[in-house]
Parts: sequence; structure tokens; C-alpha cells
Amino acid sequence: MNVLRVTPHYFPFVTGPANQARAIATLLAAQGHRETLVTTNHGCPPDTPAESDEQAVTVHRLRQGPGFMAYRAVRDLHSLTAAAHDADLIHAHLYRNRLTTHAATLARRLRKPYVLQPHGTLRMYREILVGPAGKLGQLPYRAFDTLRAAREVFAADAVVLATTQERDEAIAFGVDPERAHVIPVGVKPEIATAIDQHTPRPAADAVRFLMVGNLNRDRNPELAIQAAARAARETSADFTLDIVGPAVRRSLWQRGGDYLAHLRQRASQLGIADRVRIVGPLTGDDLLNAYLNADVFINPTRYENFGQATLEAAACGLALLCTPTGVARDFVAPGRTGFFINPTEPGALADRIAWCTQHPNRVTQLKHAARMAVQSRYHWPTIVEQYRELYRSLGVA
Repeated sequence: MNVLRVTPHYFPFVTGPANQARAIATLLAAQGHRETLVTTNHGCPPDTPAESDEQAVTVHRLRQGPGFMAYRAVRDLHSLTAAAHDADLIHAHLYRNRLTTHAATLARRLRKPYVLQPHGTLRMYREILVGPAGKLGQLPYRAFDTLRAAREVFAADAVVLATTQERDEAIAFGVDPERAHVIPVGVKPEIATAIDQHTPRPAADAVRFLMVGNLNRDRNPELAIQAAARAARETSADFTLDIVGPAVRRSLWQRGGDYLAHLRQRASQLGIADRVRIVGPLTGDDLLNAYLNADVFINPTRYENFGQATLEAAACGLALLCTPTGVARDFVAPGRTGFFINPTEPGALADRIAWCTQHPNRVTQLKHAARMAVQSRYHWPTIVEQYRELYRSLGVA
């Protein structure tokens, strides 16, 4: 099987979709399939090679030029065209970008099976661009869809969605339900290795809460801070909360500014700077250690397409307090692996924080159940087999 995979971002630039594309490509290549991946140099160091073989995947990084939002000019598209001629199937990641536009055109012209994996980009803008300014910001997305959705989305032989929520959104967008396939995202293999090598920390009185993600107002870290302040003020709960991640604008239409400084100021104003740490971005072993040394994961986001951090936290054995969005909607079993929280009720989250400090044995049970559930449902080799079955159903051996 010869797969042409197209994604506007790729390693060493780290994003959720880039990580997923890399995992799928490398695991299929390890099984003997030919994987050609065309991407751009977006976010890559200047010395990143334009062409390379990485874990048996042939990678072409094209030069990215100026553009608007995620749609940017890409040079040297002839290499993508050449790869398409040799491919048995074209699989494009993300929507509303130049590479996917070209890949969809090539698939139609060459009569190749075409798979689109939008990673939440079909309707997510409607969730994060709200209010008067947000409605204005929605116009470019709607205009693009009017011009291109029929050729890039509806023409796909299969559309891969990561959660039941994303499938519902794709169908609402107009995707044929028969072509909508839910294939989840797996947990990085290095997480399992790190867990096996990790020495559990000594039992402590203070329960450690953790939030991880790209931080912005949509991800709602202020709710966690408000709830922590209320729990500290109204109960004798002994706990700490680490908020980890960079400040990232999810759209050009969102307000900028030093959001991490704003969060630190908010914690100080509420008198809990000694309990709440705004850590900033962590990667690699530092991030893994943050997971492994925590007890409970909080994700108060108003909207999530998937929520890789939630899955990673569960894999590391953390109980979950999450809003019912993204993978949490499919994964969290209230009372078994964690609890759902409301993104607009800091009082309810404060009560749940206090409950966790008062019921350490129940938290231990939640942690164990969360880890077991991840191991049974979000294992990459099992997930890659689902991609192979999908490709076979499209006539690719």
C-alpha cells in the first residue's frame, strides 16, 4: 500500500494533528507500507531538511509563504503532484489550507481514493469565535466553505473523526453519515514506558491537581483558579494546582496580550498564589513528570475537538474532572474514571476539588480505572489497524 499523507504541520513542529499524522505514518511504515508525507516548513528550525527519511517515512517539507489565517501560500507544489501520481490513496490532514486544497484537486483529477481528516476544523470556529467580533471573524470561514467544501469535504471518500462529538459536528456540516468514520487518537508509546519506569511519589497530605493545554480564554483556566480559591476559602481542603502550557490564541480574531501574566495576577488577587502555580509550557520528560506527580486532572475548557492532554493524563493514572466535550464525552464515566464539570460553575468545581481531598481512597480507584480504560481503548497498534481496514474498504490493498 502506497499512501500519500498531506499535513500543513509536522514534526519537529508539535501540534495534536501533526503528532497524529506522524504516529499513523510511522506505524504503517513499520508494517511495510510505503508512506510519503508532504508538509511545510511551518514552525521548523532553519536547518530542518527539505527532504528526509524519518522512521521509514519519506518526508517532503515545502516552503510556506504568506497567507491569511491557516491558508498560506506553498511553494514547490510539483513534488506533491509527483507523489500523488504514485500513490494508491491520498490522506489529507486538516481543512482550509493550501496542501489539502491541492491534494483534493489531485485526487479528483487522478481518480485516487481521498480521505480527509479535519481534526475539528469543520465547525470549531463556531465555538471559539463568539460575540460581535467573533461573528465577524466567522465570515472568512463561511466564505471558504461556500467556495471549497463541496470539493474538499463532501467529495472525500471517507472523513475520519476522532470522537462522537466531532462526528456529530461533521454530519451537521453536511458530511454524509455513511462516509463519517470515528477513529480515536492513541496515547504516545513513550508515556507507557515512562509509567513503567516511574517511582510513585510518597503519599502526601496535599492532593495535586493539574491542568495542561494551550492556554487561552476558551480553555477556561480562570474557572479552575476561581474554583481553587473558593475551595481554599470555604473548606479545609489541602491541595495544590499546577496550570501547565503556553498562551496560544486559537484564532487571529481573539485578544492577545500576556495571558500567563494575567492568570498569575488573577491567582494573586484571589489570595491563592501559594497554591496555584502558572507553570508555563513543559515538554518531554518535564511534562511527563508533571502528569506522573499529580493526582487529579482538571480540564474546564468550554470547547475541545479532542483533548489529547485529557487522554495523556488518564494514561498516567490521573482521575479526571472535565467538561463533557471532546474525548472526555466518550471517555469519562462519572463515578468510575472521574466526573463531569460545568464550564460556568466555579462553585461546583470547588465542591469537587474539596471532595477529592476528603476521599483519597475513592480518588485512587478513579485513577486506576482511568489508566485501565486508556490501555484498553486508545492503544496505537489497535487504532492503526482501524486505518488499514478503512483503506481496504476504499479498494486499497
